[in-house]
Amino acid sequence: MYHTTSREGITEINPPDEHLKELLLSVGDDEDDDGSNPDVWLTHLETGWTISVFPGGYITLENNIRPVPEWEMEDLKPPRIFALWKMLAAGDIEKLMDQPWRKR
Repeated sequence: MYHTTSREGITEINPPDEHLKELLLSVGDDEDDDGSNPDVWLTHLETGWTISVFPGGYITLENNIRPVPEWEMEDLKPPRIFALWKMLAAGDIEKLMDQPWRKR
């Protein structure tokens, strides 16, 4: 089970792929000054892992349950981020951690 959180703070449990793609597109390339959060995120509830997506294709991976270092990637396009989100949503943490993350 997983959930997403939008820039407006709206949480959706197990949203369909179309909603995931819409969330990614809502981030855009630049930070908007409209009072909403600059990022959106997906959290895998059983493991506590979260991927947050920021403007410009910057993403972070962190665990909200246990203290582990944060990881990051830069300059990613929405299709690549979508694939990472799908790994996380499926709970495939081993495959997710095999990606080219950099410690923050």
